[in-house]
Amino acid sequence: MIPMPWEETDELKERFKFILDIEDNGLSIIRACLKYGISRKTGHKWLSRYKAQGLPGLANQSRAHRTHPNQVSAAMVDRLIEIKLSHRHWGPRKVRDYLILNESQTTWPAASTIGDIFNRNGLVKKRKKRRSLKLPSVLSASYGPNDIWSVDFKGHFKAGKQYIYPLTLTDHYSRFLLGCQGLPSIHTRGVIPCFQQWFEEYGLPDIIRSDNGSPFSAVSRTGLTALAAWWVRLGIQLERIEPGKPQQNGRHERFHRTLKQETASPPQESFLSQQLAFDQFAYEYNHIRPHQALQGETPAKHYQKSKRPMPPKILPPEYPANFLTRRVKTNGEIQYRGKRFFVSEGLIGEDIGIELIQEDTIALFFYKQPIMKFDLRTFTVINN
Repeated sequence: MIPMPWEETDELKERFKFILDIEDNGLSIIRACLKYGISRKTGHKWLSRYKAQGLPGLANQSRAHRTHPNQVSAAMVDRLIEIKLSHRHWGPRKVRDYLILNESQTTWPAASTIGDIFNRNGLVKKRKKRRSLKLPSVLSASYGPNDIWSVDFKGHFKAGKQYIYPLTLTDHYSRFLLGCQGLPSIHTRGVIPCFQQWFEEYGLPDIIRSDNGSPFSAVSRTGLTALAAWWVRLGIQLERIEPGKPQQNGRHERFHRTLKQETASPPQESFLSQQLAFDQFAYEYNHIRPHQALQGETPAKHYQKSKRPMPPKILPPEYPANFLTRRVKTNGEIQYRGKRFFVSEGLIGEDIGIELIQEDTIALFFYKQPIMKFDLRTFTVINN
């Protein structure tokens, strides 16, 4: 009789007795199966395991598959890591979306599996969890390309020895990056040529959304700067987020974090090389980089140029028949009902429309843009 090399469980003893009855006592496998109350299939299984492995073959074995149909091959892991190393700031979902778009002949693993692969290879940098805020719908919604464009200056920084101010413009609906131009300052004289070029290339949007800073807005009764007034003349509606609430332009703010990660961490060694980095990023962002909010597709796939081209000449405003028209004088004032009151120096020489709302309340318009409400009794602006 073969001695047991370990302390047996009752189950293991029974299996071993089953083997001994066949091997030492000459019991047929059919009779042994009947004696121990097991099926012939189970009996043959234990006998074959014992012959192949000895006593260890009688122990319970894991039921887990020895091979997995979804197991990631070494070649696939290498390709995933290759993409990750080329795009350090892409997460597993973005890497997967990119590969599905560009290498669709291969069945790629789930984003969670890709994330595990990156984690095992030291390619995941833990970051602080950002608090998400649910915002009220105080601003317009976009339902197609060119409904809303978002503009802002990304915080300035030094590229080499020179400060650079990146001016960025995105399409709210498609996330398409319309422009990213580094400027030496935020002065209007540098901003207007950028928009002239972008309007000629992409046409005009319905709305431009900005913050309340220069050169997009001014601390004045109308809030109009020379840049904003030009937009209004082109038939573009102005939309400004509330002061101190950059999250209301959250898509654009999130884009700025990506822009900084990809192009300015650290900054380039010169103004020119920094602009080159912006240009290269713009192409990748629009045409290569998948976007989660676009179901893993690129912004370029969802953007098309505006049907409103940049006009060769800006026409004077046309106001409804019930409006009165007044031209802003050289001191920024208009005259109404024999009285003068200040509107804006930025609108000197422009015709504005006046709508009588109530007996002593008027609303002023510049083209289609409402610019203020005025109380004629107190000569004060109504803030609503």
